[in-house]
Amino acid sequence: MMAGANSLQLHRALPLNDSENTELFTFKLSLRNLEEFKGRHIKSSVIFYQGHEWYLTCKYSGGGKDAAAFIGIYVYWGSPAEGERCKADFRIIMRNIVDPTRSLVTEGSQVEFSAPKSPGWGKREFASLPEILCPGGGFLQEPEGIVIVELAMKSCSTILEQYVDFNQIMLQQRDQHFPSHFTSNFRLGGLEFYLSLYPLGDRPEADGYVSIYLHRFVGNESEYSALLGCRLRYRFFIGHLFCPSSSKTFEYTFKNEQGYGRFRGFEPIQEGRIFKMQGPTPIGVEVVACTPIIQPEIKLVTKGYYHLSNITFEDTLFSDHRGNRWKLSIDPDSPTLNLLMELMDEGDSDPPPQGKSNLPLSDSTKFVQWRAYVMSRSDRRKTLPVIGCPLTAYFSRGLPQKNFNMTTNIPLNKAKSLDGDYSSKEDPALLIRLEMLNIQDIPGVLYDYPTLDFERFQLYHTR
Repeated sequence: MMAGANSLQLHRALPLNDSENTELFTFKLSLRNLEEFKGRHIKSSVIFYQGHEWYLTCKYSGGGKDAAAFIGIYVYWGSPAEGERCKADFRIIMRNIVDPTRSLVTEGSQVEFSAPKSPGWGKREFASLPEILCPGGGFLQEPEGIVIVELAMKSCSTILEQYVDFNQIMLQQRDQHFPSHFTSNFRLGGLEFYLSLYPLGDRPEADGYVSIYLHRFVGNESEYSALLGCRLRYRFFIGHLFCPSSSKTFEYTFKNEQGYGRFRGFEPIQEGRIFKMQGPTPIGVEVVACTPIIQPEIKLVTKGYYHLSNITFEDTLFSDHRGNRWKLSIDPDSPTLNLLMELMDEGDSDPPPQGKSNLPLSDSTKFVQWRAYVMSRSDRRKTLPVIGCPLTAYFSRGLPQKNFNMTTNIPLNKAKSLDGDYSSKEDPALLIRLEMLNIQDIPGVLYDYPTLDFERFQLYHTR
């Protein structure tokens, strides 16, 4: 085996856009230095899934001189925090490219990743090292000397849990009409959130019911985050009780600190099971889907007297939840409204949110999947998606195309009209909504687009 650095690098990402938020990640495992591998595990490049960072590790597993040698492989939650935990389904595949039926698989269903130290889930003796490195065996790809490792994740939920004593809250705030409790903040999708809870309700109509809300915290966020939001699907819990009580969830787009929940969230403490919960009781929220939102505006500029031919659009710069800097502009030569989105170089980027990683464009390729909408100022029914959603693109300094063209059926003059559906005299700007479904950092600068073979789908569904 050639000497050199061992590595486990993300090569491709493939969201399936199904109801379980399934996503496939393809890694290239390079084992060029076996002696180094025996003493030090290999950590993969970071991936991003459902508002969190994740990574794989490969570890040497072997005994004495004559003992069999194995590769152990594990998936880790890379952004654990106190009071939080994640549950997810995962499947790790080491792919045999000659005979897919010999591909190796380990998986787990709704396994728990918890703070402060997130455990790795996988298999200690996942693959025989001699078998994997055997030329012609189907695992080792020559001449690159790499092994294909795939990770599939789905059905991920984030659980924020804290303990409160209802009796203490009501005792300490006995002079208040609506005793309350606010949890500490937690981070998800690059933003901060917290819960507010009112054991006897937050208004007379609550009739002693427990009111509970989820809020976005904006106090510590930077100026660029004013354009950012996040759409969450979630449900609350107190002990073993849930709100909503069925399998349904709340769904809300958080743009400011206004909370969203239910003022009659749980039955009255005095009359129900909550009254029997003595001492510290677990309360919290389970988030089952997280979609970051950005809403930049493209301003209309008039050159000379007011006439449609004298109106142009001003380029706008904005940042996403990871700190990447983008430019959005309008194609002036198209008869219909065409949006051009370009990823700016790292010199124009913002720092990533606290605790988050973000590779510069000079050292990586950005894989991005998103939905885009042109928002109506007058009628929500006239809000239109751009053609072809969801959109997928790779942004790299090595690729010839630097921007992505998003086409619509909206006539350009209609978009310019200040008394139309998309801009007005009060708001002389186009409002664009971007739902950032996926942003991944692929290490290295790509000079060609990665191919996604049908075999990957076939392998995933047949194993």
